[in-house]
Amino acid sequence: MHFYQIWIKPNELGITPRYKQKAFDKSKNKTLILSPDAQQDSLKVYQDMRLWLYRDIANETFSFESGRKAYIQVVRGKLEIESSQTQPFIIETSDGIMC
Repeated sequence: MHFYQIWIKPNELGITPRYKQKAFDKSKNKTLILSPDAQQDSLKVYQDMRLWLYRDIANETFSFESGRKAYIQVVRGKLEIESSQTQPFIIETSDGIMC
């Protein structure tokens, strides 16, 4: 991925819009890109959220705290999602889904 732009509404008033650019280690499969406290050398975001980059997500399992949601976007390729609440489905390049 060369350039990926997203807009996130801040959880505080008066935050000046900003632009940051950073190169991340391409050898890592899982990289934290955004977090509210800039942990693991991620960029700081003014929101209670985390943005992860996975280069290979095969056979990964995720769970979320009650009331939390995830947005999954496939930048390249396709991904089959199995859920205890729905039938398995596939999302492909540029597709996104909230779960």
